[in-house]
Amino acid sequence: MSLLNRILLPIHPSSLPIVTRFLTEALSLPLHTESEGHATFVANGSTRLDLVGDFDVTSAARDDAGVGVGAIPPPPTLVFTVRDMDSCVPLCINHGASMSSPIKFPAHGKVATVEVEGVTIGLYEPNDG
Repeated sequence: MSLLNRILLPIHPSSLPIVTRFLTEALSLPLHTESEGHATFVANGSTRLDLVGDFDVTSAARDDAGVGVGAIPPPPTLVFTVRDMDSCVPLCINHGASMSSPIKFPAHGKVATVEVEGVTIGLYEPNDG
């Protein structure tokens, strides 16, 4: 069995302070360290999320020979479990996010997707019980 303990998320350097502020203020994710070009969050005591502001659009869209290979793949989605979707979504929007999908109600709880500075964030509120 493996244990996920670190997530590296490269983002555009100009988006780093905006996404950092969003994660701390809208989602209450504890900021562990922050420096120019880097922010580290520690969740659940052991899982580390590193935002790295070194995303190079020109190299991301080229193969090893320097030939353009088409569209840049989207960044990974971060998914957070929230206690109250109905208060979390407006808080996210007030902190600069936009809705990527409406709140949906599958059998296991509520789900929604927001986007801030090109970073997709999934929100999940499990059903009680």
